[in-house]
Amino acid sequence: MRHSRLTVTGIWLVCLLGGHSAASLSGQDTIAVSGEVTCGACAITLDTVLTIGGLDGPGLHQVSHYADVAVDRRGRVYVADFMQPEVAVFDSGGEYLRTLGGRGEGPGEYGTVLHINIGPRYIHIFDRNRGRTVLDYDFNVVATHRFPGLVYEAFVTDADEVAWIGDVPLPASVGLELHVLGLSGEIASFGFDRDVYPGRDRPTSAVVTGDAETLWVVERSNNRLTRWDVKAEPMVGAVFDRTVEEFVKANPGGGWPSTVHAGVMLDDSGLWIVWNARDPE
Repeated sequence: MRHSRLTVTGIWLVCLLGGHSAASLSGQDTIAVSGEVTCGACAITLDTVLTIGGLDGPGLHQVSHYADVAVDRRGRVYVADFMQPEVAVFDSGGEYLRTLGGRGEGPGEYGTVLHINIGPRYIHIFDRNRGRTVLDYDFNVVATHRFPGLVYEAFVTDADEVAWIGDVPLPASVGLELHVLGLSGEIASFGFDRDVYPGRDRPTSAVVTGDAETLWVVERSNNRLTRWDVKAEPMVGAVFDRTVEEFVKANPGGGWPSTVHAGVMLDDSGLWIVWNARDPE
């Protein structure tokens, strides 16, 4: 890294819910579940698989505490520093390839890159309150879709549709929390109606993962999970509140650095959740 240092005091990984099924409930029901790690044979092994950076070099100004990182299906690594208008691209061995973007209003130019999603066919780059740019795997600009709102975290489906939780101040999206952005730029929004847009200009407080049948929304700073069923029109299938003893142990005073969820993944084993926490020792 250059001009920065990243210290991780604790990382926890737990497979919380086996399989993709849960009780068939309405969106009003809340299920209390334990967040206790019960797999005695489970172990987390950390190893260095790739190093990007050094004292100097092209693209390294994007490597920081706040960088957003994504990897495409060719193994290339995309790094965007928060509040910068560029994306640095490295190969699967960590060597610099090129920089995408630059400050401006034209196709492939950005004001502030907030988030990168990589789909099966396309690269999705979200700009602050300016929408999304779609690139193909050869870095050609395929489309630019302008819309207001902040997209800090999102999930890309196998159809290259993008789902996220947040506030989008558009007439058909006001008061709705789940948004799905199609390849043609249309936004479909779902959730609970509110009469007045609250005007929140903040990052989303949840991370999303899923598959062809469900989307899982995991709140960043508490223990609530929401399962959206998406076979037809997305609707809330169940809400889970967890009790996680490690959250309390690692953050007894509630101050900074707080315990937060850092990522989620859904696979055949269940829903995996990563969270960062202070080490009491």
